[in-house]
Amino acid sequence: MKKTLSLILVFALMLSLVSAIGVSAEDYYDDISSWEITASCNQQWYGIEKAFDGNDATYWHSEFSKDGVSTKHDNPHTITVVFPEARPVSGVTYVPRPKTEKDTSEAGIWQIVEVYTSVDGVKFTYNTKLVYETAKVAQARETATATLATAGEYKAIRFKASGVNGHGSAAEIKIIKSGAKNTDNVGTIKGDGREDEDSAREEEKADAKEEIKEEAKEESQYITPSSIWKAEASSTRGGYEPSKIIDGNDKTYWHSNYAAEGSSIVSRDSAPYNIDIIFDKEETFSGFMYQARHDGTSGICTSYETYASDSDEGEWYFLESGTMNTAFSTLIPASKSEKHYVGNITAKKFRFVITNGGNGYGTCAELKLFKAKDGADTVKASGYEALYDKKGLSEINAKDGIATSNKPAYVNGPLKNVLDGRTETWWQTASNEKAPYTLNINLARVQEIAAIDVFPRQTKDFHGTWEEFSVYYSLDGENYEVMFENLSFEKNLDVKRIVLDTPVKAQYVEFRITKGYTDKASVGELKFYETVATMKKRTGGNNEKYVLKIDSPVISAVKEGVAEEKTLDVAPYIAGGSTLIPLRGLLEMMGAEIEWIDIDQTIKIKKDGVTIILQNRHNLVFVETGGKYGTVRYTLPQAPRIKDGRTFIPIRFISEHLGYNVEWNGETRQVTITK
Repeated sequence: MKKTLSLILVFALMLSLVSAIGVSAEDYYDDISSWEITASCNQQWYGIEKAFDGNDATYWHSEFSKDGVSTKHDNPHTITVVFPEARPVSGVTYVPRPKTEKDTSEAGIWQIVEVYTSVDGVKFTYNTKLVYETAKVAQARETATATLATAGEYKAIRFKASGVNGHGSAAEIKIIKSGAKNTDNVGTIKGDGREDEDSAREEEKADAKEEIKEEAKEESQYITPSSIWKAEASSTRGGYEPSKIIDGNDKTYWHSNYAAEGSSIVSRDSAPYNIDIIFDKEETFSGFMYQARHDGTSGICTSYETYASDSDEGEWYFLESGTMNTAFSTLIPASKSEKHYVGNITAKKFRFVITNGGNGYGTCAELKLFKAKDGADTVKASGYEALYDKKGLSEINAKDGIATSNKPAYVNGPLKNVLDGRTETWWQTASNEKAPYTLNINLARVQEIAAIDVFPRQTKDFHGTWEEFSVYYSLDGENYEVMFENLSFEKNLDVKRIVLDTPVKAQYVEFRITKGYTDKASVGELKFYETVATMKKRTGGNNEKYVLKIDSPVISAVKEGVAEEKTLDVAPYIAGGSTLIPLRGLLEMMGAEIEWIDIDQTIKIKKDGVTIILQNRHNLVFVETGGKYGTVRYTLPQAPRIKDGRTFIPIRFISEHLGYNVEWNGETRQVTITK
């Protein structure tokens, strides 16, 4: 209650209508050409630049859909403005999204905004918290102006805004110079409100102390870099050296190389990008943390490989590969992704390879290594493969699985989101539905389950967290046995892994939630794992394996233990960071059916109940599985194209949607596809 009251009562410098405050056009900064302006997320066509373009008919909006699928990034939404040099600032003006006959939505109109200021553009300090008269502003779309609690010369301003329905929007945001006079300081509270303001500041200080404690606790997990560690990269843009990934400053970052003429990019190095950390002595680590750049989305890693070497001149040994978490699949800046290995690794060098990055670039703000885990097996880099084979986990393909529940789903959180492969989407029970809640997963076939990952709904309100639950499994969907009983999850955004002492065979897994936070049950994603040993036994290693090299027309293949080679008349090549292969050749070896429709240059690829529909020179692609999702639309990083008289298609997207794994070796420029 105290916190709520402080939010409502902090009106020492209350927002009021712009007409009631003496701010004229000349009081605003009008030349913003040199400003750096970023937002925590943007909906396509509604970029943050729309809020600073001087046109109140256009507006910025936080992301609400991606590739045709509904998404949402809950409050607060962050907007950061960095000036080229410190400038005097006394306030801000906010213009809500416009209201038209066709668009009457109030989504995103600001309700509460925290304003932070920075004198150096790096460290931000809380300045004031202001509450908008939302109902009035939303209905009339009236402009609101606020005076900073502490005016001064600032290098940057940051807004943390909470808007209607959890969205964020703004038609115009204007910065007021110092010296603008408030001719009518309108307020709605008796007295000067300082007692309430002081109370709010004390709470902010307490929150800041807790954040410092959490940061210190987090930092203690990592190996502290030695001053003589080295960082090297296979591609570097001047001014963005690899040393920045180990400098302890998450506002600086390494960037892959490119060349520009004015505002146009004329060339750039293509992925993969190798980032090497060379230790001054052997180090033992148990995993890594990748932190994205804070000021944009280009180059943020979406898929990676890791390697280590036993010595300075020794061979690089492959560790593991993977894709980044929610923050990266939606390309939200300044987010982190962690990977923990199955044991401790002692090495002299560590290599992180960005195999795919946002917009075809590579960037990294910080790359940190987790300290060794107590009691875990410790091996040299050269011995990790054997350890992984013994204790590693392999994700079970659950794309054909079906989720059901005993309760209706919230309209924006349908059941299909549980197994859609996207951790930023989520399922949640409808409001006013009481526990117990059941979430039943039919994996479509019997699997030997060794572990389960539960991704919480990725919102900081923690709605639907499982506070009391048990897990059961079944072969037939009728007779269930206990897998785990009386478990509880903490209210945070961390992935929760449940590991079985002994793997069990099951086709059905049921989660019975007897208590959910705020009387709801939710989950972002479920992933199921078998042991690597089980996977290799089940598949006989790899039933299918195809190896291609860039600029070589030869495909080497192994199918059911039989080796063969096929020579194409044209070779694969790289475009914009994506490997493109001839339409025919590899797919025919895989047993796929290919149809070319000449009238509109449409391509249909069919295999094992999956149909992929592409069109020459178009980035949109449609995937039909015949399952619960029907047809799903995606956007390709590179469109199919005709070159040298042959149609080329992106190898990774096609292969992965046909159920294959794709690995890239940057040193040999080799692509390995397995199933």
